[in-house]
This record gives sequence, C-alpha cells and structure tokens, in this order.
Amino acid sequence: TQQALHDSETSKQQLAKQISVDSLTGLANQRAFLNDIEESLSYAVRHGTELAILMVQVEKYKALFLRRGKQTAEDVLRRLAGLISESRRREDTVARFGMDSFGILLPSANLMGARRVAEQLHLAIKQQESNIGDATVSVNVTIAVSSPPVHAHINAAEILADVDEKLKTAQKAGGDRVQY
Repeated sequence: TQQALHDSETSKQQLAKQISVDSLTGLANQRAFLNDIEESLSYAVRHGTELAILMVQVEKYKALFLRRGKQTAEDVLRRLAGLISESRRREDTVARFGMDSFGILLPSANLMGARRVAEQLHLAIKQQESNIGDATVSVNVTIAVSSPPVHAHINAAEILADVDEKLKTAQKAGGDRVQY
C-alpha cells in the first residue's frame, strides 16, 4: 500500500510537470505563465510592489520554418530558450508563450529594470549566431516591455493586452527592437 501510494504521488507530480512545461524548450508553458502572472499580481497588490512582463517575438519565424525546415526552426527556439532563461533570477518566470514567442515575468521589477533586462537580452540575441548543421542562422527579435501601475483591480489580461499592443507597435515600426 505504501509503495502504491508513493508511486501514485510520483505519477501525480510528473503529470503536473507535463501540464505546465513546454515539451520543446523545457520552459514553462502559456498556462503556467498565466498562473504565475496572477500569483505575482496578487502578491504585488498585497505588498505594494511592482512587476513587469517582457514579450519576446522571434522575427520571421515562419519564413525560417519554411526555408530551413522544422528541425532548424525548433533548434533555434531551443537555443533562444536557453539564452533567455540563463541569466534570470530565481523568482522570474520564463515561458514559451506561443509558437514563436516567449514571455518573461519579472516580479518586483520596475520599468527601468525591465527595460535594462530587455535591452541586454536583445543585444545578447543579436550577437548570437546559431550554427545549425552546415548553416549559420541569425535571429532577430522584438521585445515589448510592460510595467503597469499595480492596483487592486488589475488582472493578467490587462497586462498582456498592454504588452501585446507594444509588440504590435514595434513590429509596425520595423521590428528588431525593444519597445516600452
């Protein structure tokens, strides 16, 4: 009985991890990211702290996928996931948010700090070239930064709408930039 109970708990933990992790990158998935935003908002409201969200959009991902193939495109996403997550704080959440985008939740970060993180990340990605097979692949990204005033009635949807609007503005201006 004890062994069955232990096996059941282990299976439950593995299933919970599968539900919240993106299988390609090993990062949190969109569902886990949204849950973390809600928890961080609740904490920020209770304790009067700030928070910021960065949305990283890979430029011309569909063209890369069509020209170089699925394997190359997925290798690029895995390498970007590693680069994005390698210097984050323990309390930050890095997630694959969509097919060609990543979200970064920065609890207790203000706009100035989030902007600095975004600019450093943008530069690091620009300087990174991926050797995949016999080809060198350069990747450009657009990063949008949102750090709205935290108040009792704010929710994740409002913050995501704000960061999405900033991302669209940056893309209309040509992309490959940080928009805040």
